[in-house]
Amino acid sequence: MSKQTVKCPKCEGRGKINFSSLAGGQCFTCYGAGSVKVDAPTVKGLLFFKMGEAVRMAGWALEDAEAGRDITPTCRRIATELFEVGTDLAREALADIRKGRYYDSVGRRSQAPAHIAHKVADRVIEIGREMKREQG
Repeated sequence: MSKQTVKCPKCEGRGKINFSSLAGGQCFTCYGAGSVKVDAPTVKGLLFFKMGEAVRMAGWALEDAEAGRDITPTCRRIATELFEVGTDLAREALADIRKGRYYDSVGRRSQAPAHIAHKVADRVIEIGREMKREQG
């Protein structure tokens, strides 16, 4: 089976983790390299994990939007995750976000009002387009 090099899912490609008291903060998954070699099916699993993370973070953005707080930082994190996932999975995740269904911070299924869900999805798309322009 062929191996692919991907960004380390533990340290997000930094090579370091937040605990500097353990081995100087070096990531034990990639041993400080920032990337790991994985089988092709594992890559697909990582992409689905990132998509799930984006949808989970969308719940935070929806809660922030309902409370009138700034959603830009969370939307930027969502866009970053979806940018790495790729077009087809990103569209699927954005469709979930646009519907406004999410799990709140204690795991209850919640439903955001449509106008707020659309606002969050549109902001994620806008930030994603900015990122694409910046990249090339």
